[in-house]
Amino acid sequence: MHGTVKIVLGLAALGAAGAVFFKRAEQSSFLPGPTSDGHHQIEKKCDACHTPFGGVAQAACLACHADGMESEQDSHSPGKFEDPRNALALGRIDAGHCVECHREHRPTQTDRMSVSARAGFCVECHRDVGKDRVSHQGLAFTTCNDSGCHNFHDNRSVYTEFLAKHRGEPDLLRSPAVPSRAAQQAAVLTASAPAAAFEPNPTLDEGAAKSAPPIAADVPPGIDEESVGRQAIAAATSAWQSSAHARQGINCSGCHRAAGDDSGAWNWRPEQTVACAGCHSDEKRTFLGGKHGMRLAVGLPPMRPADARLPMKDEVARDAHESGLTCSRCHDAHAPDLRVAAVERCEGCHNDGHTRAYRQSAHFTAWQAEVAGTKPPGSGVSCATCHLPRAIDRFGVTPRVWADHNQNGNLRPVDKMARSVCMSCHGLQFSLNALADRAVVAGNFAAAPSPVRTGFDFLPRSAK
Repeated sequence: MHGTVKIVLGLAALGAAGAVFFKRAEQSSFLPGPTSDGHHQIEKKCDACHTPFGGVAQAACLACHADGMESEQDSHSPGKFEDPRNALALGRIDAGHCVECHREHRPTQTDRMSVSARAGFCVECHRDVGKDRVSHQGLAFTTCNDSGCHNFHDNRSVYTEFLAKHRGEPDLLRSPAVPSRAAQQAAVLTASAPAAAFEPNPTLDEGAAKSAPPIAADVPPGIDEESVGRQAIAAATSAWQSSAHARQGINCSGCHRAAGDDSGAWNWRPEQTVACAGCHSDEKRTFLGGKHGMRLAVGLPPMRPADARLPMKDEVARDAHESGLTCSRCHDAHAPDLRVAAVERCEGCHNDGHTRAYRQSAHFTAWQAEVAGTKPPGSGVSCATCHLPRAIDRFGVTPRVWADHNQNGNLRPVDKMARSVCMSCHGLQFSLNALADRAVVAGNFAAAPSPVRTGFDFLPRSAK
């Protein structure tokens, strides 16, 4: 017995020592293979996904992706796979678990959508579609996802009822515009009451004139000024006085003093994800779920553009490469300008062909007109318009419009962007065809889509 106890205690000690070593070691050295583009940023945090001796838990996937799955209104819900009538198909592919289709560290088996399931796996449940639907006859099941038609997690863009509803729409709608942050513009989106019932609030419009009189900063006099510098405090105060924060009555103490702290303690450099989240909780939540903030969500240092797999501008974004991406990297803490954050901040780091082509597109021309005030709010298309789309909360008297900072919400598959962004300005046919034309996407939509390049047309004009 004593020998057995010694062996057990020895193994426990060895396991504990190994756990400590694993925690402190460079965990990427333990990788069995390259990580996918979607997860490579957190590859140094193995326990974000893996459980000791238990593989990847389903709960680990949902910890990051549950919000996205819910917003996509997943047509392949877990309940569907718990139905005994689907037992035969599930014997061939267990679609109720994420890792069945998304396996990491297998680059030769993983496509650009981070799907590692064998091509054509849709046939296991939808064999009848290829036979019964005239529009699908002759198509191989390997084209279900590759062609851009179907998204396993959200097929709403190609539901029959949805296609019929938007059939015949023009390429460009009569009043193209995305939801504006101006209250009056948001109110137009509410069918329950006319827009005239709401008073416009210029403080919500990023292009509104800064006409409100400045309010006094509430920085306590003499509080540790030497460590920061009087000139720096004066410059920050001056910038803040003309900002949207000041116009909303948010004073210095709103960020530099902890909520509920009566001790008078002053923090010159507050934690941004805490201070900003006091008013921007939705933005923080979605930021942590997206590519820019996912490292922070698992306890790693902020993402640096230098670590990205996409081309980045080393010479322009050198400071960002060193300090990492937090709220203030795109939004000046004292003088936030949403227009600068929507274009210039993105271009300051990204150096891929899609980004470089933006200023030659009709979208940029429309954006310039909106910024200049010659076109109404929401009519321009910035980088953020498509990649940080506006979300609308219709609770209360006035709908609230905020920016979804999780790029995964409509980045891949690209057809997800059709409903959330493109169809604010374009018809469904044009939107889906443009998103499926990779040459058009690469050129930042400077040209019209071509069915010759996509190989199909979602709603052929001859059938209208």
